[in-house]
Amino acid sequence: CLPNLGSESVYLFFEFTISHLIVIDLTEKGVGLGIEAGYAYAKGIPIAVIAKKGSDVSATLQGISQKLFLYDEFDDLTRFFKDTTLVWQSNEGFGPALRLPER
Repeated sequence: CLPNLGSESVYLFFEFTISHLIVIDLTEKGVGLGIEAGYAYAKGIPIAVIAKKGSDVSATLQGISQKLFLYDEFDDLTRFFKDTTLVWQSNEGFGPALRLPER
Protein backbone atom coordinates (compact mmCIF):
# COMPACT_ATOMS: atom_id res chain seq x y z
CA CYS A 1 0.00 0.00 0.00
CA LEU A 2 1.38 3.40 -0.98
CA PRO A 3 1.48 6.18 1.60
CA ASN A 4 -0.86 9.13 1.22
CA LEU A 5 1.42 11.60 -0.57
CA GLY A 6 -1.07 14.44 -0.21
CA SER A 7 -0.96 15.61 -3.81
CA GLU A 8 -1.91 14.15 -7.15
CA SER A 9 1.15 15.68 -8.78
CA VAL A 10 3.53 14.19 -6.22
CA TYR A 11 1.86 10.81 -6.73
CA LEU A 12 2.17 11.20 -10.50
CA PHE A 13 5.90 11.92 -10.28
CA PHE A 14 6.28 8.91 -7.97
CA GLU A 15 4.59 6.78 -10.64
CA PHE A 16 7.08 8.11 -13.19
CA THR A 17 10.00 6.85 -11.09
CA ILE A 18 8.74 3.27 -11.37
CA SER A 19 7.79 3.52 -15.06
CA HIS A 20 9.68 2.03 -17.99
CA LEU A 21 7.96 4.14 -20.64
CA ILE A 22 5.91 7.33 -20.75
CA VAL A 23 3.34 7.77 -23.54
CA ILE A 24 2.14 11.33 -24.02
CA ASP A 25 -0.86 12.18 -26.20
CA LEU A 26 -0.34 15.63 -27.68
CA THR A 27 -3.53 15.76 -29.71
CA GLU A 28 -4.56 18.54 -27.33
CA LYS A 29 -1.79 20.70 -25.91
CA GLY A 30 -1.29 21.38 -22.24
CA VAL A 31 1.47 22.92 -20.14
CA GLY A 32 1.37 19.94 -17.78
CA LEU A 33 2.23 17.58 -20.62
CA GLY A 34 5.46 19.45 -21.28
CA ILE A 35 6.36 19.42 -17.59
CA GLU A 36 5.71 15.70 -17.35
CA ALA A 37 7.71 15.02 -20.52
CA GLY A 38 10.62 17.11 -19.23
CA TYR A 39 10.60 15.26 -15.92
CA ALA A 40 10.59 11.88 -17.65
CA TYR A 41 13.42 12.99 -19.94
CA ALA A 42 15.48 14.22 -16.98
CA LYS A 43 15.00 10.86 -15.27
CA GLY A 44 16.03 8.94 -18.41
CA ILE A 45 12.58 7.41 -18.92
CA PRO A 46 11.85 6.75 -22.62
CA ILE A 47 9.09 8.94 -24.06
CA ALA A 48 6.72 8.05 -26.90
CA VAL A 49 4.54 10.84 -28.24
CA ILE A 50 1.24 10.04 -29.91
CA ALA A 51 -0.97 12.60 -31.62
CA LYS A 52 -3.75 12.75 -34.14
CA LYS A 53 -2.45 13.72 -37.58
CA GLY A 54 -2.53 17.49 -37.98
CA SER A 55 -1.80 18.17 -34.31
CA ASP A 56 0.89 20.71 -33.46
CA VAL A 57 3.72 18.79 -31.79
CA SER A 58 6.50 21.09 -30.63
CA ALA A 59 10.06 20.61 -31.84
CA THR A 60 11.14 20.30 -28.21
CA LEU A 61 8.88 17.32 -27.54
CA GLN A 62 9.85 15.76 -30.85
CA GLY A 63 13.48 16.17 -29.81
CA ILE A 64 13.20 14.46 -26.43
CA SER A 65 10.92 11.61 -27.50
CA GLN A 66 12.17 8.31 -28.81
CA LYS A 67 9.16 7.93 -31.08
CA LEU A 68 6.46 10.11 -32.58
CA PHE A 69 3.39 8.19 -33.74
CA LEU A 70 0.74 10.11 -35.67
CA TYR A 71 -2.61 8.44 -36.07
CA ASP A 72 -5.70 8.99 -38.22
CA GLU A 73 -8.26 7.14 -36.15
CA PHE A 74 -8.37 6.02 -32.54
CA ASP A 75 -8.21 2.39 -33.70
CA ASP A 76 -4.71 3.06 -35.12
CA LEU A 77 -3.48 3.23 -31.54
CA THR A 78 -4.34 -0.43 -31.02
CA ARG A 79 -1.61 -1.39 -33.45
CA PHE A 80 0.82 1.06 -31.87
CA PHE A 81 0.38 -0.36 -28.37
CA LYS A 82 0.29 -3.96 -29.55
CA ASP A 83 3.55 -3.57 -31.47
CA THR A 84 5.35 -1.54 -28.81
CA THR A 85 7.82 -3.65 -26.86
CA LEU A 86 10.53 -3.03 -24.33
CA VAL A 87 13.85 -4.81 -24.65
CA TRP A 88 15.96 -4.88 -21.51
CA GLN A 89 19.57 -3.99 -21.96
CA SER A 90 22.08 -6.44 -20.61
CA ASN A 91 24.30 -3.50 -19.62
CA GLU A 92 24.18 -4.16 -15.85
CA GLY A 93 20.39 -3.75 -15.88
CA PHE A 94 20.42 -0.04 -16.69
CA GLY A 95 16.94 0.73 -17.94
CA PRO A 96 15.07 -0.40 -21.02
CA ALA A 97 16.00 0.13 -24.61
CA LEU A 98 12.89 1.23 -26.42
CA ARG A 99 11.80 -0.56 -29.57
CA LEU A 100 8.73 1.04 -31.12
CA PRO A 101 6.91 0.24 -34.34
CA GLU A 102 7.59 2.26 -37.44
CA ARG A 103 4.66 4.07 -39.01
